Amino acid sequence: MSSLFNELLMTADHFLQWQNDQEIPHELVGGKKFPLPARDPAFFRVLVNVTMAVKRHLDESELASSIRGQGVVVDDYTVIHPDAMVAPRFAARPAPVLVFELVDGEPRAADIVRRAIAARRLPTVREHVSVDMVARAIEVRRRDDDGHWKTLTFREGEMAELVSIDLRLDVTAAFKGLDAPDPRLSGQEFLDWDADEDCKHEFIDGRIVSMTGAKFGHVTTCINLSTALNLHLLNTPCRVVMADFRLQGAGQNYYFPDVAVTCEPLTADHVAMQSPLLLIEVLSKSTRAKDRGVKREEYLSIPSLREYVLVDCVKRRIDIHRRGPDGAWSLHQFIADAPLRLESLDLEIPAAFVFANVPMAA
Repeated sequence: MSSLFNELLMTADHFLQWQNDQEIPHELVGGKKFPLPARDPAFFRVLVNVTMAVKRHLDESELASSIRGQGVVVDDYTVIHPDAMVAPRFAARPAPVLVFELVDGEPRAADIVRRAIAARRLPTVREHVSVDMVARAIEVRRRDDDGHWKTLTFREGEMAELVSIDLRLDVTAAFKGLDAPDPRLSGQEFLDWDADEDCKHEFIDGRIVSMTGAKFGHVTTCINLSTALNLHLLNTPCRVVMADFRLQGAGQNYYFPDVAVTCEPLTADHVAMQSPLLLIEVLSKSTRAKDRGVKREEYLSIPSLREYVLVDCVKRRIDIHRRGPDGAWSLHQFIADAPLRLESLDLEIPAAFVFANVPMAA
């Protein structure tokens, strides 16, 4: 009977593969999936306050801080996403020495307890820190040499002692900006925080979104499109930009479009483009809704943009939103073997080239 029960539970390896195709991040605890709660801009305000202090302290050490993005495997049936953690840099799998949980006013008791218990089972974790946004306090649970946990509470005006990384954290500073009429981070505050991050993040309406690795078909399609565009734009003032360079949206949002063409003058000091002519997103199951929703809405509001292209590798379908001479947008579809026609660049790319070496199940 126990063997049958184990078969019904999802393993960590299976979960990590499954999560790659999900738009909403989940955790796996005891073989069962739990969706992570959506977080408001106030959460990210406090998250940046805390992790910025940790980053400045760690500087060039062998440890680095990160926010929830890559899952932490606890055992064969448990994968958690701490709100933030400190772990050795560039490890194949995170082995955190310190994990943070931000507690807000939402009824998340079960969610918090479940993650906290799982995190403290990790042998590498020396401290588990709860940052209470309502009580304006920081609770530090510390593991001693015998494996027992001791709890210490620090309040505003005090310094929270994080022994695992030898840091005294100003509790008052952790909640700076939380009482503002609009506590959301500015675009510049996000850029300052993100400047030395090892992972890529987008910034949308005061929320930080971790970027995960892409699959082979996605990467290959991006390379194919970038190659065709590069060849076409040689000896012109325009250039092709791939997913490692940011786009600043019409507001203070920042994105990483898969492929872009811009004719604006860019120097080595620029951290983002602002006036793209063409934007391309290659769809995946985890990003499809965002690419067709919030990104589409903001991209189409950029005055310089002439075409927004959505490429579906699985269906071999391409949708183009094209701005006409009167400023109105129209939708054009290219299916199967139909070539991709980009009027903004006077360029036609054969479908065979767009999807060259892309598996049918990309």
